[in-house]
Amino acid sequence: MPRLPSLLALPFLLLALPSSGAAQDADRPPDLSGAYLASGTGADDSHEPYEAKVELKRTGSVVVPIFDPAWNVELYHVKWKFPSGGAELNGVGALINGTFYVAYTDEKKFFLELYWPWTMSSSQRAVEARVQEMEGESASKFVKNRPWYSDLDEASEYAGVWFHYDESFGVAGLTRETWTGQHRYRLHQVNDKFEWAKYGNKKFWTESGALTVERSGRNFVVKFRESEDYSYSGVAITTPKGLTVAGVGGNKIAGVGTYHFTAKGLEGVWAQQGGEGRGTEVLAPSSDVLKKAGTLFRD
Repeated sequence: MPRLPSLLALPFLLLALPSSGAAQDADRPPDLSGAYLASGTGADDSHEPYEAKVELKRTGSVVVPIFDPAWNVELYHVKWKFPSGGAELNGVGALINGTFYVAYTDEKKFFLELYWPWTMSSSQRAVEARVQEMEGESASKFVKNRPWYSDLDEASEYAGVWFHYDESFGVAGLTRETWTGQHRYRLHQVNDKFEWAKYGNKKFWTESGALTVERSGRNFVVKFRESEDYSYSGVAITTPKGLTVAGVGGNKIAGVGTYHFTAKGLEGVWAQQGGEGRGTEVLAPSSDVLKKAGTLFRD
C-alpha cells in the first residue's frame, strides 16, 4: 500500500486478555480473516490507481477498559502483495468499535499506536501514590504489572495504546498540551497479572524518551528518540472520532490507514511517511470472507 497481593483490592484498569471459551467467541465480531482485493489511489498529487492482493489473519483480542464502555479490540496481521513484484508490506490491524486501524511497513518490527487527549484522574493518582508508597517499603521488590496509567507521567496530556506486530501491546503517555511539538513519552508494556516481584525478574519493559511531532501537509511526522543510538519514526493521521493513529518503525517504509465498513468492503484512507497527502483504498472481501462476515459489509 502504497504503506500494561494487597494491591488487588485497589481500583485499577488493565489492558486485559479476555477469557477463552465458546461463550466469549460468540460475543466476538465475525472473523475478517481471508483474502481481499485492494484497489486504491496513490497519496501524491497524481493519485495513480493501483491494485494488490491482501490477506487478513486474526491473531487475538484484548480488552482496553480505558473508556466506558471498554474497548474490545480484535487484532489482525495484514499483508499486501503487488502484481508489479514490489516488496510485500506487512501490517498490524486493530478493529475497534467498527473501525479498522492499520499500521504497515516493509519489515515485521513496528507499532500501531492510537492517541487521545487524557489527564490522570484523582482516583488514578491515589492508586499511583499507593503503588509508590508500597514500593518505598521494600528495597528488594517492586509492584509488577501496575495499572495501565502507572509509570505514565502525571503531567501526561495524551494517552495511547500501542500494538506491535509480534502481538505484544501496552500503553503510552505523552506530556504536552498540543499534539505538535516535542513530548516526553513513556511506553509501558502491560501483562495480565498484578503482583509483587523481586528485582531482577522484570518481565515487562518501559521505554522513555522524546517524541517530536511535526505537521506534514494533512499528516504528521512522528520521531521517537530514546537515546543517541536508538530512534525510529513514522507517520500519523487524525480521525473524525478524535483519535490520532500512527504507524512507526519499519526499514524504509512506514504507513497508516483507517477503514470503515461499506457494501464495497473495507473502505478507507492511508498516508505514508514522507508524504503530505492521503490515498484511498477499498479492500473488497472474497466470497469466503463474506460467508463469515458478510453482515458487516454494508453502508
